[in-house]
Amino acid sequence: MKSFLEFLRERVNTKDWNLWFGTLRFDGVDEERKIVHLVVGNLFVREWIVRKYGRVIKRAVENYYGHGYDFVVDFENLGEDERKPGPLVRKKPLILSTLNPNFTFENFIVGEENRLIYSASLEVAENPGIYNPFIITGGVGLGKTHLMQAIGRRMMENNPDVKVLYITSETFMNEMIEALKDESMHRFREKLRKKLDVLLLDDVQFLMDKRWLQNELFHTINELMNMGKQIVICSDRNVKELRGFHERLISRFQMGLNLSIKPPSYETRRRIVMKFAGDHSVVLTNEMVDYIAKNITGNVRRLKGAILRLCVSQETDGTLNFQKMVDLISDLLDPLPRCGADVDLITKISRVLKVDPNLLTSGSRKRELNLLRMIGIYFCVRNLNIPVNEVAQLFKRSRTSILYTLNKVESMKNDFEVRSILSKLEEDFTGEIGGFAG
Repeated sequence: MKSFLEFLRERVNTKDWNLWFGTLRFDGVDEERKIVHLVVGNLFVREWIVRKYGRVIKRAVENYYGHGYDFVVDFENLGEDERKPGPLVRKKPLILSTLNPNFTFENFIVGEENRLIYSASLEVAENPGIYNPFIITGGVGLGKTHLMQAIGRRMMENNPDVKVLYITSETFMNEMIEALKDESMHRFREKLRKKLDVLLLDDVQFLMDKRWLQNELFHTINELMNMGKQIVICSDRNVKELRGFHERLISRFQMGLNLSIKPPSYETRRRIVMKFAGDHSVVLTNEMVDYIAKNITGNVRRLKGAILRLCVSQETDGTLNFQKMVDLISDLLDPLPRCGADVDLITKISRVLKVDPNLLTSGSRKRELNLLRMIGIYFCVRNLNIPVNEVAQLFKRSRTSILYTLNKVESMKNDFEVRSILSKLEEDFTGEIGGFAG
């Protein structure tokens, strides 16, 4: 009778089996619990197999052992004592390009949404050539360059003789143009094809519609792959969305491992905020951390920018409260979904306040109208999280005037009339336009 692994192999195509199941081994069956135990060589392969081939394995288990049987996949985690001891004196690696010292695996905050791509990046760093080329895609400010450079840094730590080149696609273009002008293309090609072990190419989308550059890149990638050199490429869009790229170059990209980095979840953003704050000695309350994590989403750079701004303020003034924090980072907050144009927003606020929308943005100084205008401004900034600069344009006021209004209404919030109007806006406005107020 054939073994279970032989039985499973018949249900997976040869290419996928050789790529992902090479380290898979059978580790016995728990008959009492009806669990088949499988083991693979590393964490990333385990997660990938379970995610992509879980249903295939499940069906194979039930067909082989019977209905009701399930499986688990573990990975072999070598302990420190099982690893080869490093040299007493480590050689200094040859630096072909400067890497950001903060872009390390240790500094990358791992959440469930990006655990897979983190594990894959770590595997590429520890075992160069196993996934080649390795393509990292995703939106701006999510950590693509961080992971790419972390791969290069870890490779140099593991092997000081390895030659790692990090280069952006724009630099690739500029250096090639200079080489063409100087008639030194042989040196340009030698640098990219002969003098390195690892190529880290960032922002490859920059080469869209630049066919002459793509042609050079294609031959560079071909030669490096033929020599077994590791290639890591970053793009802000999926490989299929790289318009104007040679089909043969797209094919080279697709033959490797393509993974997308996802925007950080709320819990991951909270951890990022707390780490950045800790790194810069910024004291934040839980309320502050929650506010930043809820209102700055999808971009780690803006989270870091917010903390740096708070750091400067804390060092300058020595104190930092919630209201001051909101004012400092208001322009970094996510724009909330709009129900229509800005003028439509004024119309909706005016309708709730029962006032002419033209008067709400006018220069009239009548007390009742001025109070309604001030509360409308306060509501837009504090409740709808619309940036101060946008509210200034909306109400045809200066930024300074808006900031003064915010402080003024803040000092009047205990007033019955002010509280009543704000309460009416919160109830009627939210009800009228749904989730706008978040």
